[in-house]
Amino acid sequence: MQSGADSTAEGLYTPPAVHTPSLQQLSQSAAKFNLDMDEAELKQYQDVIRESLVSYQRVAEMTEPIPAVKWPRTPGRRPEPEDNPHNAWYWRTEITGAPSGKLQGKTVAIKDNVAVAGVPMTNGSRMMEGYIPEYDATIVTRILDAGGTIKGKSACEDLCMSGDSFTSVTGPVLNAHNRERSAGGSSSGSATLLALGEVDLAIGGDQGGSIRIPAAWSGVVGLKPTYGLVPYTGCASIEMTLDHVGPMARTVHDVALMLEVLAGYDDGLDPRQPANLTVPEYTKQLTGDLSGIRVGLLKEGFGNEWAEPDVDELVRAQAHRLTSAGAVVEDMSVPLHYPDASHIYSTINEGCLETMIKGNPGRYAAPAVRTPSLQQLSRAADKFNLELDQAELQEFQNVMKGTLASYQRVDQLVEPVPPVKWPRTPGWRPGPEENPHNAWYWRTEITGAPSGKLQGKTVAIKDNVAVAGVPMMDGSRVLEGYVPEFDATIVTRILDAGGVIKGKSVCEDLCMSGNSFTSATGPVLNAHDNTRSSAGSSAGSGTLLALKEVDLAIGGDQGGSIRLPSAWSGVVGLKPTHGLVPYTGCLPMDTTIDHIGPMARTVADTALMLELTGDLSGTRVGLLKEGFGQELSEADVDDMVRHAAHGLTSAGATVEEVSVPIHYPDGTHIWNALSVQGVMQIMMKADGVGVGWKGFYPTSMMGSLARGYKSRGNDMSATLKLLALLGEYLNENYGNRYYAKAQNLSRTLTNAYNEALDKYDVLIMPTIPYKPLKLPDEDVSISEMCGMALTQIYNTCPFNVTGHPGLSINAGFLQGLPVGMMIIGRHFEDATVLKVAHAFENIRDSNL
Repeated sequence: MQSGADSTAEGLYTPPAVHTPSLQQLSQSAAKFNLDMDEAELKQYQDVIRESLVSYQRVAEMTEPIPAVKWPRTPGRRPEPEDNPHNAWYWRTEITGAPSGKLQGKTVAIKDNVAVAGVPMTNGSRMMEGYIPEYDATIVTRILDAGGTIKGKSACEDLCMSGDSFTSVTGPVLNAHNRERSAGGSSSGSATLLALGEVDLAIGGDQGGSIRIPAAWSGVVGLKPTYGLVPYTGCASIEMTLDHVGPMARTVHDVALMLEVLAGYDDGLDPRQPANLTVPEYTKQLTGDLSGIRVGLLKEGFGNEWAEPDVDELVRAQAHRLTSAGAVVEDMSVPLHYPDASHIYSTINEGCLETMIKGNPGRYAAPAVRTPSLQQLSRAADKFNLELDQAELQEFQNVMKGTLASYQRVDQLVEPVPPVKWPRTPGWRPGPEENPHNAWYWRTEITGAPSGKLQGKTVAIKDNVAVAGVPMMDGSRVLEGYVPEFDATIVTRILDAGGVIKGKSVCEDLCMSGNSFTSATGPVLNAHDNTRSSAGSSAGSGTLLALKEVDLAIGGDQGGSIRLPSAWSGVVGLKPTHGLVPYTGCLPMDTTIDHIGPMARTVADTALMLELTGDLSGTRVGLLKEGFGQELSEADVDDMVRHAAHGLTSAGATVEEVSVPIHYPDGTHIWNALSVQGVMQIMMKADGVGVGWKGFYPTSMMGSLARGYKSRGNDMSATLKLLALLGEYLNENYGNRYYAKAQNLSRTLTNAYNEALDKYDVLIMPTIPYKPLKLPDEDVSISEMCGMALTQIYNTCPFNVTGHPGLSINAGFLQGLPVGMMIIGRHFEDATVLKVAHAFENIRDSNL
């Protein structure tokens, strides 16, 4: 095995961060600036731009510094209506920080424009729905450092662009004193929760009054601090020159106490702050003595066109009461204040002076699904060859308005999401020095139960599996930025059993490759020869095991993606019987071929706690004739696997050849016809999940995929583009006929293997019939990329169609490279597969 110091991806193919623009794109850009350029000139600029994009590629490859998350937590939950009657909570949490400090024992609500790592953040808007930050805002860290307990995220207005409390995507926030009235905004949830006594302290944001307005209408205290006093780092910005974040509470003392915690220099992360910023102890200044304090009653702040005289009178009277504490109170004038200051501020004054809303049943709520326009309906009619005139379209539009009420109600109902049991921080993106083979996508340290079957075992999770609060990319720029709020079932089971999750392993672009070079984060290098492929799509899992960086790993397998990297990394990988291991919380490709399973260096670790013996007396092994001698087979690989299989006779097995003619090449043809349209329809056109089946639908993952396909489709790998083009062509011209026929033929294929398995306990063949390929150079062609990504699967993919369990184990080494032997068993007799593999492992290792 080569040392990590020698590992390098230099000169190898890496997916481009920014694609070279086409001449058509450059022509469109030129037209925007009224530039008259012919094709020859555009070609010259294209060449110059191509060279310039090297900088973008390098920047994309560099590790981005992200503030570390100090305090572990689970993502929490969306509250039900009965424990959120005023709709003031967006999300509930229980995040505890230091055991002591200024805020020890204080409960806090965080406005939902402030990032809390691992906790969903919408900022009141559908535009951000599904976003989960991987970092804490500076003020969140400071609150936890001071001993505060974060009880959740408070609802706010749509991107904080309203001074009222009814534009949030989650519905209107009701006033704590009168449910028929507005709570003010945009920090409506924070103020309401304080007024209800549900928290001691809250965070608000303020660009035009959004701390002070809801504080006024909720009867609490809200401070917009001096600009720059409290760092805005990690909060959603509206306009940097207006952005403020600050404390809210029921008493001035608590606001002052919180300001002591929040204020201060943020190590240059907030450019508004001077480096010499000092923070006094504000609470010590609350003496009650106002001797020498001069208070000006701003004339232009009273009596404007919206003013109510009783409000003006109350404020004047209360201000004059300050004289009893020693203050001087007098009228003063700043003519620019009203209305000119509001005109200057006109960038965000929408909604700030809305009148109070009344009436509960008819209250405005942002529409979940908007009524389609007549133009949109006309386009839909064209797709189905419907000839409808404007009057008919208008009638259908009116009918739809009633139907869409169901979508509005479904949107308002709280979606059940599997709870997250085990706290964690989001971890970090590793730099090249700690990731020389590029096998890690993300590093974590998530601990579960203190005891169990996996106690002390370290685990890598393939990055098509959801781990709450940890970024998930599935190897693709299409999903970049997505952070799930739930754990996949297998993640919970690993932690329940005492496993320690060390991170997410790199996989191929949306898992659509059997090689290891299409991931958006760059190629995964083979642990035994860093110029060669690790195979895929579970490339990172195989490599990390071979490097002994983890004890166990999770892989996914739709056509061989557990078994292929196991073969070329020299480790053990089991594709279990279809349905044995729950796929819940993993990104699907086609539910009929999706498998998830264990990978390890030994069969015992792969099985872990199954009773394994080395005795194979009475076990019948069939060497599958059609798994050898294929067009791409290498004779030395075939010979090694045959020899390894015959070694099982020493443990008491009977080994002989068996033929299943449909295996090759028809098994692969059936998989192709099934997977091209199936994966395109489900993973690419149905948001990665599809419809028509019962189970957990990860809506945040689906939404992130849908947005990614629209904005980052050009960044997909060549294999995914091939899938999209071919799948769409087949759909438009042939419908789903061949997908359906392939599904029907899957029964023929299944029956053929079952007939062989009636006679034999297991079938054996090479996992991949040739040795690991060299990784491609940076000038690799599209046809070469597609060929290298999809030719490893001839022996593996048929068993994804049939669902039989299949395990790859290292048969030995040729020219220093590992060779995989695949063992196939009967449905749900995975234990037999593991038993045979374990016996071979003992025989192999005893001969070393």
